[in-house]
Amino acid sequence: MQADWKLISLQEHIDSRGHLSVVENNQHLIPFDIQRVFWIYGIPQNSVRGGHAHKTCGELLIALRGTVLVELSDGKKRESFTLSHPNKGLYIPPNVWCDISFPTEDAICLCLASEPYDAAGYIHNYAEFCQQLAQE
Repeated sequence: MQADWKLISLQEHIDSRGHLSVVENNQHLIPFDIQRVFWIYGIPQNSVRGGHAHKTCGELLIALRGTVLVELSDGKKRESFTLSHPNKGLYIPPNVWCDISFPTEDAICLCLASEPYDAAGYIHNYAEFCQQLAQE
C-alpha cells in the first residue's frame, strides 16, 4: 500500500492589499468534504504534536504562521515536509502516521479534516499502526 500524501498549492489572490488564499470543499485537489476545522497554536518551541494515525479521516495541514515540520510514515517509507507558507497545504490520507513539530514559537497550524472528532478513530501506538497495516 502506497500512501498518497501530497503538497497542494492553494488558490491565492495577491494585490496591493495583500494576500488571500482560498480552500473550498472538493476544490483545489482536496479530496474530501471538510467536516471539522481546528488550529494548533501556543506550542512551546520544538514541541511535538500528532504521534498518531487516523483510521478513516483525511486531513489537510496548513502553516498559517511560522514553521511546522511534518513527518509522515505509511509503515514502509517516511517523508518529511516543512510547511511555512499559508498558500501550501499538506494532504494526509487515512492510515498515515503523523508527527508534527514546531521549531518556531509563533507557529499556527490549521487542520481541515474529513470527519468530526472520534477518539476511536485514532491509532496512538506506532507498532500497533504497523501491525494493522500488515494485516491489510
